[in-house]
Amino acid sequence: MEPQPTMPPSFDGVLKTQYEQIGTNFRTVWDIYIKYYTVFITLNFTALGITIQYIGTEHRLTLVVSFTIQNIFSTITALGVSAYSSYAAKQQKAIIDEVSQHLRLEDKARLPYETTIPVKLTYWAGIANGLGHFLFIACWVAVYQMGK
Repeated sequence: MEPQPTMPPSFDGVLKTQYEQIGTNFRTVWDIYIKYYTVFITLNFTALGITIQYIGTEHRLTLVVSFTIQNIFSTITALGVSAYSSYAAKQQKAIIDEVSQHLRLEDKARLPYETTIPVKLTYWAGIANGLGHFLFIACWVAVYQMGK
């Protein structure tokens, strides 16, 4: 059995750095998104309550339209963050595959072959958040219909 070629140290360092940066970017994207989602959901609930209680039916259309549009954009954002998570995991997996091609057989046993990104969790979180925004759209439409 002939020995497999090993990667030059600089190549290995670049891949390691890239692998780590993908994980950092993933965490940063979700951190920012969760903060945004939390604030926007709170604002949605508050605005719905204020609208029902204090805004006359003849003045609701502007709020309904603006929150409906914002919820549509937020749905797209939720699905985009979910899709980005899958993309980031694929990037990490590609790096793992590249590194494993250049390792000796005994070193491959120590290489983690899984991405550090929880793809299924982020997929369902994005879908659930997107559905939550659609429910808010339904609530805003109902608030508007209450005034007719």
